[in-house]
Amino acid sequence: MARWGRVHYEQLKRLQKRMQQLERAKYDKFCEECAKELAARFLAKVIRRTPVGVYSKEVDFVTKDGKHVKFTASTVKTGGTLRRGWTAKTHNEAENSSGKGGNTLSFAQELRVVKSGNVYEIHIINPVEYALT
Repeated sequence: MARWGRVHYEQLKRLQKRMQQLERAKYDKFCEECAKELAARFLAKVIRRTPVGVYSKEVDFVTKDGKHVKFTASTVKTGGTLRRGWTAKTHNEAENSSGKGGNTLSFAQELRVVKSGNVYEIHIINPVEYALT
């Protein structure tokens, strides 16, 4: 019968434990990346579905001679603060930023992932004041 040599089981057990720790670290990183990707997809959908206010100043009144007059004032303002708020850190940032919001993926990558037990959480908050009501 052939002789296979000696085996130190304690060293094998330590190696197994180290491999499991390494595997767990990769798993946690993978889960965090998945959570951030899902947050980016969520933001893209929620931003697209957030209504944008149009503030056309429509004036409706009756003159002294009884005529009913209705017109739209020349200053038409288009909103979007609430929509831009999804990728802003403060109300002022959302209000004062120009144009379209930033890239949702890059914004989601900056978000903090909280792990509690087996659950990974990302909190997405719109800081615009009237969004909180």
